[in-house]
Amino acid sequence: MMNDELFQNTRFLHSLFDSIPSMLFIMDDDVRVMHLNAAARKFNGFDSLHKLLDSGGQALNCINVAHDTNACGKTENCRKCLVRRSVGQAARGRTIFREATKMELVDKRGHRDVHFMVTASPFMHEERSLILLILEDISELKRTEAKLQNMNELLERQATTDTLTGIYNRLRFNELLLQDVDEAKRYRFPISLIMFDIDHFKKVNDSYGHLVGDRVLKEIVAVVSANIRTVDVFARWGGEEFMVLSKHLDHEQMRTVAEKLRHAVESARLDGCHPVTCSFGVTQLADHDTIENFTARADAALYRAKNEGRNRVCVA
Repeated sequence: MMNDELFQNTRFLHSLFDSIPSMLFIMDDDVRVMHLNAAARKFNGFDSLHKLLDSGGQALNCINVAHDTNACGKTENCRKCLVRRSVGQAARGRTIFREATKMELVDKRGHRDVHFMVTASPFMHEERSLILLILEDISELKRTEAKLQNMNELLERQATTDTLTGIYNRLRFNELLLQDVDEAKRYRFPISLIMFDIDHFKKVNDSYGHLVGDRVLKEIVAVVSANIRTVDVFARWGGEEFMVLSKHLDHEQMRTVAEKLRHAVESARLDGCHPVTCSFGVTQLADHDTIENFTARADAALYRAKNEGRNRVCVA
């Protein structure tokens, strides 16, 4: 077992202090550095404690005081500095402070954002109040978290959107349909549905090829998206069939929307293809409706529109 003399050995304590990979600072209540370890010296570009003290004794090369080290704690932005706040809070409350933050630093590598986990722990030494400030560089962890978040967002988009057109897919539409119908029944407001498809779309594929057919689908989606509300739910139901779900619109208002869409599609100039038309079925949710009844009635109205000559709107 180590004896007390070992722990009283200053050289041993300095070696122990310097062996810790996190940046360690011994600070006074005025946020001035009394001592720092090797990791902190390396991060700040100081060869020794003396050079740090000569620079004004600030813990980091903060962007706000990069050109005037004596300004540390005196600028407007210093009020937002978590390092100063953590030391001050630990000093006042004599309690441990711990929080993550992002700071903009400036050094020989230029301006850069660094994420830190800041820990300030108060302690007494020879009747003097001091603070142990620990700065852990968690920038790599934050970058990994950001990559994972981006990946999760990408996977969610892929799971809920149609890969060709970029609008909702059938799975996501059914989820939103269930939510919105439940809300409409609970708060007793109208909600209506348009089901439409592209007339004679097989002829487009047969005449121009599937690449042109895919482009037509995307262009039709762009036309419809530009003519509905951002709050409306627009989804590809399957193949050349699409759904538009609109809250707070009754069947007559939805008929007007469908006529607007029909005219916009009919008037659209498509790249590499002759003009196309769409047929539309419209229905409004009834009190007794299930999801199946609701969508089936829109489907029936669509097929009536096709049977009556296409390029028209029918309401059920």
